[in-house]
Amino acid sequence: QGVFTAEDNSAAALGLEQKIKYSRLAIKMFHTSVLSPREMFLPAIGEFATKVLSGVDVYRTLYFVNVLKIDMVYVTVILSLIGIYDMLNNPLMGAVYDKTRTRWGKARPYIIFGAIPYFVSTFLLYSGALFLGNTSGDDPKKILFVFTMLFIQETFSTIYNIPRGNLLSLQTANPQDRISVGLLQTYIGEAASQTVYTIFPPLMELNNKGFINLPMSVVFAAVSAISCSVGAVGNIAMAIGCKERIALQPKPAPITKTMFYVLKNKYALRNFVTRFL
Repeated sequence: QGVFTAEDNSAAALGLEQKIKYSRLAIKMFHTSVLSPREMFLPAIGEFATKVLSGVDVYRTLYFVNVLKIDMVYVTVILSLIGIYDMLNNPLMGAVYDKTRTRWGKARPYIIFGAIPYFVSTFLLYSGALFLGNTSGDDPKKILFVFTMLFIQETFSTIYNIPRGNLLSLQTANPQDRISVGLLQTYIGEAASQTVYTIFPPLMELNNKGFINLPMSVVFAAVSAISCSVGAVGNIAMAIGCKERIALQPKPAPITKTMFYVLKNKYALRNFVTRFL
């Protein structure tokens, strides 16, 4: 009846008695809080590191142009190509994630094995100015370095972020659990990003005025080192320490159904076109 309604689901092969049994279990889980304090706190640690890096990303273009000294034309081309790649790889990873079923869970393997390449590539990206030197703005080594790091970062960001964003829905069906974790993530995440916005502009201004002599290359490297370390440890700890309790979920709708939904729905189509542009 709905465009996103799948034809069948993972419980379709169960007998009537089993369906009744699992239905009662699902209703009980909906009304029972199951998350431990650790399972509520660990996702917030992962969110802290993610939001710190989001705050740093606000100054990413400044880093490329003023710190790495890359010509703005090359920066624009690189970011455009990575943006198009991001638009293409998200639905592909979504489709792969939907079909994933492993003995270790649906989301946890991607978080464990995807977080480290993502955070390592992010750290290397923001540390590049320390070892690439003060060469010309069209230096092929710098341009290739930035493109490669952004490509790796974007690839593994998609691989681990989509499952990470859905982990809570696999942990608990209880609304209070989900609200509590969501609030913790929101407050801690906002505190992290606002801390970056509070620190960066004064540091840049003090450097410009000559009151301190702290190269921005060192600032970017230090902030990325701290946030990437916390992010890698926090996200892996979250994947290991948070249980996936929801085993039976509806089978996702076919990709073609989603595509036709976007094409037929003017609001979804408008959002898609806007993001593409």
